[in-house]
Amino acid sequence: MLKTTYETHQWADPLLPLIFHTNVVVWENSAPNWHENVELLLCLSGEGYVKCDTETLDFTPGTLVVVNSGVLHSVHSQSEVTYHCLIIGNTFCKESGLDMTKIRLRDSLQDARITALFFTAADAIRSHKECPQLYTAARVRCALLALLAELCQHHTAADSTQNTPVSPSVDWVKNTILYIKNHLSDKLTLDAIARHVGISKYHLSREFKDLTGQTVFEMVNLIRCKEARRLIVNGASVSEAAAACGFENASYFSRCFKNLFGVLPSKCKR
Repeated sequence: MLKTTYETHQWADPLLPLIFHTNVVVWENSAPNWHENVELLLCLSGEGYVKCDTETLDFTPGTLVVVNSGVLHSVHSQSEVTYHCLIIGNTFCKESGLDMTKIRLRDSLQDARITALFFTAADAIRSHKECPQLYTAARVRCALLALLAELCQHHTAADSTQNTPVSPSVDWVKNTILYIKNHLSDKLTLDAIARHVGISKYHLSREFKDLTGQTVFEMVNLIRCKEARRLIVNGASVSEAAAACGFENASYFSRCFKNLFGVLPSKCKR
């Protein structure tokens, strides 16, 4: 497995190395990513599926999908799915003797006790954000630890060592995504990407489509448009964002952007 992570996390509070938010997916494809921290996805409404490496997991209300360390993942829906996302920093886990890079949890489960502990942690996080007190951070840490302990006690996978062989296709996809992200402003070609990955462009095209459901250049446009949206929201002009993300044609950029997000890029100003 590649050691370099595609998504890195910055913690606003070193006492609480976590990210918690609610997402709504209303379009079919999203960009896969991976990181070393454990990520918990709890479906609230709607239905979709989560891709974890080569597995496709149903995502319906009450389902908790566990994204283990280093797993390539993305959430998809053909209609709409709403879910909570909780990412817990491995520094916190290791402090408690739970190195999640070395533990593999079951990747999909429906467990009322786990769900209750998840909501307890979510409520503690929200309370701390709304009105931080001396004790609220401690309550969050306690809630997170209770959730992790329950998961590790009752939902550790049969092979929990994380040393099982990973499909070469997963590494090829990760390497492709890394290359795209690191060369957004370059003129990307399938030949150049395939050379970097180390396989033929025909093999890469087939494996990438099979694993992600998208072609390499659909992924290029998706990653470029997501970064362009971030730049526009943060004050860049549409033309500046397009150029920074490798779009040479403004009308093509606008067309790709609207196809992906349903609005023109000019509508994404803060």
